[in-house]
Amino acid sequence: MNSWLGITSTPKQDAVQKHSGYMGDLSEEQEQVLSVIQKFAKAIQFDKVGNKDDFDLLRFCRARKFVVADIKTMMQDHVQWRKDNDVDNIVNFDFHED
Repeated sequence: MNSWLGITSTPKQDAVQKHSGYMGDLSEEQEQVLSVIQKFAKAIQFDKVGNKDDFDLLRFCRARKFVVADIKTMMQDHVQWRKDNDVDNIVNFDFHED
């Protein structure tokens, strides 16, 4: 105990290592989830343009606390929203004022 700092720690607390879920700071379980999601992303054509990378996939993973089923649902909803709103063709949009 570092009493002059007011810090106490126990071996149990020191043994628990938390990971942020960001690139370079993933637990083994988080790395496994990322691997599953990488394969899933290819299967559903998550990134047709080639702009997304593991950093983007990790945003989805963190948003759903690395729960694979929830991440897959979120990604499918994302792809469907892009299709419904024709987001991939937005640069071809022709706006006419009346």
